[in-house]
Amino acid sequence: MGSIRLTAVAVEKLIPPQTGRKEIYDADVPGLVLRLSSSGAKGWSFTYRVDGLPRRLTLGSYPGVSLKLARERARDVRAAVQRGEDPVQDAEA
Repeated sequence: MGSIRLTAVAVEKLIPPQTGRKEIYDADVPGLVLRLSSSGAKGWSFTYRVDGLPRRLTLGSYPGVSLKLARERARDVRAAVQRGEDPVQDAEA
């Protein structure tokens, strides 16, 4: 799936899928994903790769974590990945 430029209003109005989960990628911050579940829950995560392997770091649930805050957190994680760090592994340690 491609990415779209998310807005605060768009995030609020997104309709959850009938079943399962749907992922929407933010065009402004590569790796930032909004996950919508059929229960109506919305959550933010950041996806990246380490040594070619996919990784996902949970950033928090919406609306507790706004689009603005999710983007800030994703940028911080992205910077850490670019420095050679693995935030998922660091969180598990």
